Amino acid sequence: GATESKVEANVRLGSDGEHKKVSGWLDPNSGAFGLDLSSVTQDGALKQTTGVGQDADGNAFQQQSIDYKQDGLTLNANQRNVQGGDQTAGMNLGLTGLGGGNTNANFGLQTRNGQTESLTAGLDFTTGAFRNELDLEMKQGITTLGLTTQGEFGNWTAGANANANLTAGRFESLGANLGYQNPNEFKSFALQYRADWMEENAEYAHNFDATFEYAVGNVAARLKGGAQLQGGDMTKANADLLAGYRLNPDWVLLGGADYQSNSMNGTRSDQFGVRAGVQYKDVAVTVGASRFSDRDDTQFGIRLEIPLW
Repeated sequence: GATESKVEANVRLGSDGEHKKVSGWLDPNSGAFGLDLSSVTQDGALKQTTGVGQDADGNAFQQQSIDYKQDGLTLNANQRNVQGGDQTAGMNLGLTGLGGGNTNANFGLQTRNGQTESLTAGLDFTTGAFRNELDLEMKQGITTLGLTTQGEFGNWTAGANANANLTAGRFESLGANLGYQNPNEFKSFALQYRADWMEENAEYAHNFDATFEYAVGNVAARLKGGAQLQGGDMTKANADLLAGYRLNPDWVLLGGADYQSNSMNGTRSDQFGVRAGVQYKDVAVTVGASRFSDRDDTQFGIRLEIPLW
């Protein structure tokens, strides 16, 4: 096809905070063009734009937009009419710094040919040590509600989230997390749980993940593991251990092992691997070999590791 190319030009009269601007573009290949007249007032807080043109299919269009931003308020409203085509309109409203500065809200509406296409609303706020978010969306006949909360308590973190399909009357996903991180020593752990609705099986898949890090003297180790349960059966499982012995402040000897198990349609496959390597300052590399239960094969590889310490 023809190469797309546009010719653009604009003229502005006035300063950044108060000015008028005429801009236009032309695509000589398709004949599409656009002409916009915009004005900026109130020291740059308000911008109004009106435009006309023709798209690549030869349909004339007209569009308008308003943008306003001042003192924690953000507003955008727009509409576009295409001759012989769709009439679309939208509005987005944002409010920040509510309730003494800790609460923000947003609202959005999109319409097509006079019918609501999507409606969104959001709110985020702080309660004690927790930051919370609520998001509501109505789109294509489906209403969803998302809830998230996350908090910090010194070296501890905790949180939870949920995504509900209000139209179907069920949770699409649920989650929770708990963590600890010692800022001065190599000691930490993280626990996570997540449940996801599996539409094809009409049931939930439950996912569990954990990570532990610990160091004593010149020895440090990181253990990671996870599992997935679905329909009362364990469909996935994994474990990974990496240990190190510090030779001096820069060099660490590394060794590790990992295991993975997957079950699908009654068939189970297992993988077991071992590896060894070194860590120099903040760069850790290992070389390893893996064996598979469902085939007579050994694979070798190089891994970049997350450094110990």
